Amino acid sequence: MNGADRMIKILEPEIERKCTEIRRKRHERLAACMFVAIALLLLIVPALLVYFGLGILLLLVPAAAAAAAFLILSPVLFRGGLLHE
Repeated sequence: MNGADRMIKILEPEIERKCTEIRRKRHERLAACMFVAIALLLLIVPALLVYFGLGILLLLVPAAAAAAAFLILSPVLFRGGLLHE
């Protein structure tokens, strides 16, 4: 076993820890992007409904979608994710 192999064996736990950290950050970034996209859609869809003259009762569908999105994405909000970085 040469020096390079020993060095790799010594650093292996640190490499695994760093890979796990990178995967976690990528997952948090994806969750934050999904949250922003859904939030934008929840702003745009009702505005378009009103702009095209559709009834106010049709705004209940986006409101229900907003409630569902909040329930689904609330762990991202409360855990922090990219919002606190």
